[in-house]
Amino acid sequence: MTGPDERDRRPSLRERRRLHTATEISAVAAELFLRDGVATTTLADIAAAAEVSTRTVQRYFANKADVLAPVLREGLQDYLAAVASIPSRRHDLDELGAALVDALAVTFEGPDGAREAERVRLVVGEPELLSVWLRMHEECVHGLVPLLAPRLPAALDPLPLRFGATLVVTANRLAVETWAATGGDARDHLVHCLEALRTWSLPGTA
Repeated sequence: MTGPDERDRRPSLRERRRLHTATEISAVAAELFLRDGVATTTLADIAAAAEVSTRTVQRYFANKADVLAPVLREGLQDYLAAVASIPSRRHDLDELGAALVDALAVTFEGPDGAREAERVRLVVGEPELLSVWLRMHEECVHGLVPLLAPRLPAALDPLPLRFGATLVVTANRLAVETWAATGGDARDHLVHCLEALRTWSLPGTA
């Protein structure tokens, strides 16, 4: 049974519709950016392709680069959902590391992997989009902290916990960017990053 607190956290129908519209516009913009380039694509182009008014696009997004945020956020939310599915108990670092690798792979494996790689190359190669990409990963850190806390080998104070979440999200980002740029397996790139982190010793996890 759903408790009152869980109901309070649910977005309203209006919020869900707004999110759906924003994500639809964002997906259209991503395709236009890939096809025509960011510089030559205007808000009017995005509006026409999404079958909404330019004013609607401007109401949802502060600028052209920000239009891509919902699509990028969606992938990171898939990752957080995969982390949330890891049993909520204390894990040793090897076990937790393997589970985090699997969580990242969920986002990038499958038939849409090639398209995801194209999007990553796009955002990394465009300075104005890169700032949005980095901002979405900072949001991911905030989402990862409460998920990571009960799954680490030992309890951590807020500062080292946030530091650890930042390291994990940064490792994910570097692994995905490397995968998009060079190919191979995103899992392998993340494993290399996480192995490098083992040279760091977080309080309570050494």
